[in-house]
Amino acid sequence: LVLLKEMTSKKMISATATLLLLLLSRGVVQSVPVVDPSFIADFDEEFLISLEDADSPVDIQFSPDFTLMMVPEKDGKLWIVENFDPVGGLVPSKTEALQMTKICTNVERGFGGTAFHPRFGVDNRWIYLYYTYDKNNDCNTSGSAKRGPVNRLSRFTLGENKIIDPSTEQVFFETPILPYGGHNSGQIRFGVDGYLYVSVGDGGGGISKENDAGVIYPQALDMLLGKIIRLTDTGGIPPTNPYTDPQTSARCSRDGWSGNPSINCQEIYSYGLRNPFRFALDVNAARQEGKTRLFINDVGRHTWESVHEGGDGFAGANYGYPDREGPCIKKEASNCAPDSRYLSPIHWYLHNDEEGGAITGNAFYPNDAGWPWDFQNSYLYADYALGGIYRVTRGSEGCPYPQCDPPISDYAPTAKVFSKLYKVTGMAFGPYMGGQALYVSTRGSDGLRGDKGIFRIKYSGPPIAPPPTVVPPLNNAVIGSTPAIASNVPETVTTEVDVTTNPETGSTTGVDIAYTPETATTEVNTAEDFTAPDDGDDWFLPPGGINFPGAGTSVNTNNGAAPTSPGTTESTVAVSQPSIPQAAPIEHNRIPKAFVSASTTLGFPPLFVRFDGTESYDPDGLDGPPLSYEWDLDGDGTVDATSPTPSFKYMKSGIYTAVLKVRDIKGAEGTTSIEITVENAPPRTRIIEPREDAIFSVGDEIKLRGTAFDVEGGILPETSLTWEVRLHNEDHWHSVLEPTVGNNLVVPSAPAPSDLAIAKDSYLVVFLTATDDTGLSSTRKTILKPKLVDFVLETNPPGLVVVVNDEDFQTPVTITTWANAEMNVQARSQRDSNGNAYTWQRWSDGGTNSHTFLVAEETSLTPIVANFVPGSGDMSVSIVSPIDGSTFAVGDSITLSASATGPDGSDLDLSGDMMVMMSWDVEVKNSTHSVSILDSTSGNHIVGRAPEPADFGFAETNYI
Repeated sequence: LVLLKEMTSKKMISATATLLLLLLSRGVVQSVPVVDPSFIADFDEEFLISLEDADSPVDIQFSPDFTLMMVPEKDGKLWIVENFDPVGGLVPSKTEALQMTKICTNVERGFGGTAFHPRFGVDNRWIYLYYTYDKNNDCNTSGSAKRGPVNRLSRFTLGENKIIDPSTEQVFFETPILPYGGHNSGQIRFGVDGYLYVSVGDGGGGISKENDAGVIYPQALDMLLGKIIRLTDTGGIPPTNPYTDPQTSARCSRDGWSGNPSINCQEIYSYGLRNPFRFALDVNAARQEGKTRLFINDVGRHTWESVHEGGDGFAGANYGYPDREGPCIKKEASNCAPDSRYLSPIHWYLHNDEEGGAITGNAFYPNDAGWPWDFQNSYLYADYALGGIYRVTRGSEGCPYPQCDPPISDYAPTAKVFSKLYKVTGMAFGPYMGGQALYVSTRGSDGLRGDKGIFRIKYSGPPIAPPPTVVPPLNNAVIGSTPAIASNVPETVTTEVDVTTNPETGSTTGVDIAYTPETATTEVNTAEDFTAPDDGDDWFLPPGGINFPGAGTSVNTNNGAAPTSPGTTESTVAVSQPSIPQAAPIEHNRIPKAFVSASTTLGFPPLFVRFDGTESYDPDGLDGPPLSYEWDLDGDGTVDATSPTPSFKYMKSGIYTAVLKVRDIKGAEGTTSIEITVENAPPRTRIIEPREDAIFSVGDEIKLRGTAFDVEGGILPETSLTWEVRLHNEDHWHSVLEPTVGNNLVVPSAPAPSDLAIAKDSYLVVFLTATDDTGLSSTRKTILKPKLVDFVLETNPPGLVVVVNDEDFQTPVTITTWANAEMNVQARSQRDSNGNAYTWQRWSDGGTNSHTFLVAEETSLTPIVANFVPGSGDMSVSIVSPIDGSTFAVGDSITLSASATGPDGSDLDLSGDMMVMMSWDVEVKNSTHSVSILDSTSGNHIVGRAPEPADFGFAETNYI
């Protein structure tokens, strides 16, 4: 008994620790968002359906006819859900449509997103999937641009049986090899233009990878990372894409590159993004304007989370990453002057423990969904780290730079917490009981909020009256456009009409008819009166106003008075449209909300428990009559107590469901329950591997082995164990292994630090959770420390600046990272503190100006030196042999030799040690792709043999 009580105590401590760790998500997250009171009474949140295994849904998509819901899981499963709308008493059902096999699911990899074709079920059954394809049998995350998987967009056919035949896959494009496990993105949506829009992340990691010209991936137009891609529904290039000139562009679908920094990828629509995890199509702009309007959620790195506008009118848009983040220069929370080279976001919020740390799922509210009128034109987005779904609408109370620094977006003042759901990955509006509800995919709970699976948020408030229509066109042609109504209580609505005022001359006078709902009055304002054209006058209808009752009604605009002068006549206009509906009070009684808490839910008999139902409330009258309470505390179906805060003593062991029913004065009932476990202890877990004191290097294999013992049931089976691995960085964490059931698992490759600046304070945490057959669980964790390595960077002459992983460092500098991590270094032309100009000449390790090197344990013994020469400008290089345009035959001897001059114009000696400056790449190319036959080889006067064609089918177009 002492042991059991000790274990119970440990369980409570463990649960508290686990909860705190779960709250430390992508940002410095230590609090739960508080839902705005205006939403609490009128919206219900319900768990719709759970999935299997890792329970990690990443997106939600509805078929065009709203009969199917498609849900991809991170681990490669694709589910088709039916009967999600409970109309007619339907119960949700799901079918496993596909299980990907060649897929990497480590870190943030796996399924990214899905889409139905707009004519799915009409003339095709096409669906589109974005996933991390294990192309090279290597799910490496070391940071190498030459090792690892790729992300892939493909089209499949979904059978009538809701199953996908993998052989129907049609590959549309693949990205370059992914250096890290994060920033994959993968949102897929069709625009009004019929084209397919796809978001692609920059590949992740603290290293900013560069193309052959030294351009960082999101800004490099010769590759597909950090971009919005636009394709036709068959994978072709839309003619209105921004980079389609055949002289300067090429298809990059084969491996995500054009093969030449000066040749742009035709698939690119816009660029300069970090991790555009989700974007949403504005359904209202699509219906009302026939316009493709996208809001793109880009997850930030240092300071800001951003929402960018895209779609029509944004071809070739550059959103600025990594030079810009949010509305500011990178890493800055001020200094936010706009930069004309980049498009600023339309909304942003700080990346911190108060506002959030990873903007994810999003959706536009459809204006016909049947929710309260203040939701018109609303945009909803989620923050994965802090949790919560937030609603914003565009207002007029933002503050631009330089009036405010940082500036405030026009959306920020309207932001309200709509839901506290946690780890939201996707959301979409779908059918519910004749209206629409918001369906949400979420990948986990922090112990206070939600669960894994699909949720539905539905409106449960009083019926919404039809919206007031604008004053209808009257009599003759309307001048100008009719104003739109934005809320249930609009401001005064004005319609301008022409009214004949002088029958002898046929002249007309513009008349404004204004209807004010608050006072139910109608006012007629003429631009000129009937006798004095230059004198404005007001004309009013009878006191109290009138309601336009319908077509055919005449309204006398002269109050029935006689004409004021000869030759004029009173004007009568006729109502030609339906009347303005008047919202009448609607009797409606909402179900009260029941909430219960307990002093304890676990213990040994006799177990005394105090219950509290005082958080329950009646949404129709928070200050009205109190609710009545009925408690069945032992599950026998009888009422045990009627007070808001009863107590109960459990004398026998077992699992009891305590049920609370609350009832309002009109008889509506709400119910909730809580489970009490008597004489049952959580399992005792033990992590065997890895050891608590284990040290790891990047790329190491991490074995996960443990056991769990249950006092009541003995040793638990491996199916009762769940493992999770996280990379902790100071005040936030990234997933390395999502919760995975089993034992003797392997993390094939330990990750690199995600941020060099805090590598010394970063580490891995391994969690093992054991769950017994009653649902009780306990969690144990092990912390793994990385093997730290110092490496030294110097310059010649000393004191100049080098760039490491996109960060500037003045030399000499010692940098600490993890053993076997890869670092990207770069040297730029610059001036020293005295104003003297220097141009980079070479690195001591023989690398190119911007190159990656492995930080091995022995690295700290030898400084890496960037050598500079005096003068400004660039070195120039000329290929001496072979001669441009020369011809060859297979087997011919080819000599590679070059000459070079320094910034001062002097010839450089390329013999001996200086040969490391030369780096040759030789490729056989054709019109669609290339094959490397010599890869980044240093030296001069290299002799080789001409190869055979890379593809005989394209032999006539091959060249070297």
